[in-house]
Amino acid sequence: MGRAGVLDSELQTESTLLGTLILFPATIPDVVVRISGKDFYHPRNELIFDAIAGLFSEGNPVSATSVLAELDRRQVLTKAGGAPYLTDLIQVQTTGGDAKYYCDLIFNKARLRRINDLGNKLIQATELDADEAVLAVHKFVEEADIDNGCTGYDFDSAYQSWTEWYDNESVAIPTPWPGVNHLLYGGWHRGRLYTITGRPGAGKSALCLNAMLQAARAGYRSVVYSLEMGREECMSRTLSAATSVPLKSLFMHRLTADEKARIDGFASSATRPRMRINDNPSQTIESIVADCRSLKKRGLDLVAVDHSLLLAPSDKRWALHQQVNHVAAQCKLLSKKMDCAVLLLHQMNRGREGETRKPLMKDLREGAEMDSDVILALTRDTDMRPGEIDVSVLKNRMGPSNATATLLDELNYGRLGCFRQYGQ
Repeated sequence: MGRAGVLDSELQTESTLLGTLILFPATIPDVVVRISGKDFYHPRNELIFDAIAGLFSEGNPVSATSVLAELDRRQVLTKAGGAPYLTDLIQVQTTGGDAKYYCDLIFNKARLRRINDLGNKLIQATELDADEAVLAVHKFVEEADIDNGCTGYDFDSAYQSWTEWYDNESVAIPTPWPGVNHLLYGGWHRGRLYTITGRPGAGKSALCLNAMLQAARAGYRSVVYSLEMGREECMSRTLSAATSVPLKSLFMHRLTADEKARIDGFASSATRPRMRINDNPSQTIESIVADCRSLKKRGLDLVAVDHSLLLAPSDKRWALHQQVNHVAAQCKLLSKKMDCAVLLLHQMNRGREGETRKPLMKDLREGAEMDSDVILALTRDTDMRPGEIDVSVLKNRMGPSNATATLLDELNYGRLGCFRQYGQ
């Protein structure tokens, strides 16, 4: 069959399904969870399907008359072929039982078209330099959205999945602080986005690196994308926290023989952490997602981004709040698709000089709260409460909110210590 014959067959399949949906509206629920308008090859069929799906989602009756009126309301009636084309659709010889068959045909044809389009884009990527080509490939694969059409799980399948999850007691990645673990129901959970915020100097980066070190030493694979600090500073803070060598000694290159021996011993031990540091300062959230996808093949449990406002913009036309919300949304998708926990560090407004009140959600710079599962805010008041840092829960989709864990300020060792378990 030639290309023209193939297209005629596809168009016939699409028109048959549309006619079936109009004549047998009871078939619509099973179809709209399987395909969408973008799966149709012909633009007018896409418009008609979207109108049918729109009527159904709003609880309105679906018939030739209502679809005609909906297309007219959307001002696309002429583009959709008008009344004559709708009349042709409902002349189709079909039964309600045919809907699934034609739906599957359309779904699979759409997947093949995306694969073909992906192949063409991959060929075009070979004209770029190596680094740009790799990023382009990851972007094309993400945009292709070639999935297996999973429409969810029935109760029995979902219960089996839940049972496996419940029996796995190590589902949470523990933090170094029992008080924080209490607030988070065990620690960092895969598939969730944790936004860590606070004013400058509150200890966000220390909390992040401490958490990554703890996870790595427990056998979890972690990676931190540090746009604020280079790898040498990240390592200095990590080594200081792990060996109790004063951070000042590392920064000034003034280690005693004993301190150097402790650091060398930690770095060469069999239990040294499986932790990666990426300090590329010009990263976008898309390049981070691409890198995580490659790391996932070797195992990936915990990802940290320090911090959101330093990422290169994905679109230079966006305002800052658009970029921040885009970063948060991509981090949430990353946690779900890679089945890992993601820590996103985010700056708070500086506030008035001398202000030490507990942070509020409105203090977050440029948003980022919408996609976060948990928001932790750090407060450090060196005048009124020296030696203490509060970790307050501003948002928590799983666990207590408006609760606080108080940690010990040991930033001179690059870490936060255990002070009290938790408090309200």
